[in-house]
Amino acid sequence: MNLKPARALVHVWYLSTPASGDCTVTFTCNGMAGESVTWDVSVPSKTISAYWPSKTAVDGSSASLRAALITAGKSEEEANRRITCEVESISLFVAQGYTQFGGETWIPVTRQIE
Repeated sequence: MNLKPARALVHVWYLSTPASGDCTVTFTCNGMAGESVTWDVSVPSKTISAYWPSKTAVDGSSASLRAALITAGKSEEEANRRITCEVESISLFVAQGYTQFGGETWIPVTRQIE
């Protein structure tokens, strides 16, 4: 997925319920320079996990793609630039990326099915 983190939305959901009940997806992201950063996200079965600007997860942590990039090791400057992310899991899932145009409209820009 090629996204602008401050104006991006990513949904991840599973097509089937794994035996363990929860699924883990791994984000690997990089921009124009520097090393890639990687982090795992636990997604409860039958639940859409979403990253978007200003979102807070149920546990109180930030669910902003930009904030996740900074937490994983990117500088604020790098986290504000266009970035490419791969999303992987051992379970069958779909990842849908959106970008915001015109301040209000979310446009789907990429879809990954694994």
